[in-house]
Amino acid sequence: MKYLKLYENYIDTPFDPNMYVDEYLSSDFHEIYEDDIKDNPELMNKVITYIQEEINNVKNIKYPIEVWRGLPIDDSSNDYPTHDEDSGCWSTIYDIATGFGNKIYHGLIESEDLIDLEQTIRTRILNPGEGEINVKDSKGVKILDVETI
Repeated sequence: MKYLKLYENYIDTPFDPNMYVDEYLSSDFHEIYEDDIKDNPELMNKVITYIQEEINNVKNIKYPIEVWRGLPIDDSSNDYPTHDEDSGCWSTIYDIATGFGNKIYHGLIESEDLIDLEQTIRTRILNPGEGEINVKDSKGVKILDVETI
């Protein structure tokens, strides 16, 4: 398969599962949908339309963007990790964050530079409805509030 190398090269191009910047997404696409779409071209069109919509959604995010991240208690230390111990997954949906842990960080991402665009697209496609935003470094997320629920 031929893969494009730069995000800028495909963001304005219709999604083609055989030509994609992220080889994992392309292989995920085939692994998840190949059996279902073999004999169903209508489903193939729906899947490709959905993927293109998610690419467009990420492309058109307006900054700053509010995000939440839920973290569970660490059983070994009986404490919560801090939001910035790693790069991380955040959500634009509060209720999604609460499903990942009791300590909820409410933050602000002020620019696209903080976001791992390829991983954000990939996870939004693989985990529909979670409003996931992957950041390169959570230290760049401006924390607005922290609550324990």
